[in-house]
Amino acid sequence: MDDEKGSERIKDRQRPIPIRDVLGEVASVPVSGIRDQKDQSKTSKGSRVSKNPIQKGRSRRDPTGRSGSREKTKAVRESVERRPLHATPIESLPSRNLESEGSGWIVRLSGRGSVGFQGDRGAQLLHLTFFKAVDPLVAVRESLALGKSIEDFSDEQLYELLVLAKSVD
Repeated sequence: MDDEKGSERIKDRQRPIPIRDVLGEVASVPVSGIRDQKDQSKTSKGSRVSKNPIQKGRSRRDPTGRSGSREKTKAVRESVERRPLHATPIESLPSRNLESEGSGWIVRLSGRGSVGFQGDRGAQLLHLTFFKAVDPLVAVRESLALGKSIEDFSDEQLYELLVLAKSVD
């Protein structure tokens, strides 16, 4: 019985009146500053084209969404004086000597970094490179280890890292 009342309410509602019936047809207005044939076809259908003059060239914002011009950025970049980077000589890297099975090894700290989340200090990583004492300029093996400095490792720990280290080749 409720279903019958619901359907009667829907039948009694008035349908919306289309806006064109109320306002009538929109007349096309000739507009100056039409860019091309595509815009002319729009005016004949009744849509209006902005009376503002069409700007030619690049907009203030480039396609990447950054404000400003690339020329200014390039000029600033070129005006900054940069110091040339020089490689640190291998001999000056922090190192430790290690004896293993009758052969001498040199362990050098080649790099350091940290891994973690933004809120914490992260884990300190050390990049250790192993050189044979016979040829101290040619790296043979390398490894990553957790620690703050090369001095924190015992000789036994360095030996374990040497055994587990990957070949540089």
